[in-house]
Amino acid sequence: MHKIKELILKKLILNDFQNYSQLKPKNIESNLFSYHLIKLLDEKIITKKNKRYTLTSKGKNLSQKISFKGIFYREQPLITTLIVLENLDNELLLFKKGGNPLSEHGVFLLENYMKMKKS
Repeated sequence: MHKIKELILKKLILNDFQNYSQLKPKNIESNLFSYHLIKLLDEKIITKKNKRYTLTSKGKNLSQKISFKGIFYREQPLITTLIVLENLDNELLLFKKGGNPLSEHGVFLLENYMKMKKS
């Protein structure tokens, strides 16, 4: 990943919404900086809302794999948490969260929980 893209990502990881002047380092030419900013927009790693830039879901996912000692990708385990709320009548409180890529895993875990509870 290019150093300018690294700088942009690091600033957006630390500060959620930044405008152009907050992101751009003073020692980098505007044309060069804008080129890399547009590339990140095209790659859907960042988005622009009301003249301010922020990480997209893809960018946030990428940021979890980034080291601040230098941008490189590191392998990380996928951690899934299942919280089960049950009332005194043995009814479960559930809600469906849309757009979550792990939702199928949550259903799988819940089904296994129910099987274990019955045994």
